[in-house]
Amino acid sequence: MTTFQLKEKVEAHYFGMDESNKPWNAWISAKIISVNLDGTYDIRYNDDEVERNKKPIRIRKVVMSLYIFIVCVFIMLHVLLSLIYLKKQRKPSVKQKGAVATVVEDGFTFGRLHCLHSYCFLFA
Repeated sequence: MTTFQLKEKVEAHYFGMDESNKPWNAWISAKIISVNLDGTYDIRYNDDEVERNKKPIRIRKVVMSLYIFIVCVFIMLHVLLSLIYLKKQRKPSVKQKGAVATVVEDGFTFGRLHCLHSYCFLFA
């Protein structure tokens, strides 16, 4: 059986009602605020709601933080290497229009910049 420490950040299985009074449940971020002698825990959700005597089977450790960190590092490396490649290999062409220069991006460059925007929505 999993045990949790005081002030540990966890996810707790929450049961509630939606706006139309239909039951729903989800794993919600919370923090252990008390370890009880009977093996249950008191938790405080991020919205400051407190739930007392929560059974450990309804609580789980937060493990996604490490996963998200690894994904972010991978994305940053991908972006950095892409930018280095673009700087060395692909230079946008420049067309002169009188005294004003217009930069024309090639499709590859646009595709990489578009790819950056695609990564951003994952972590917003």
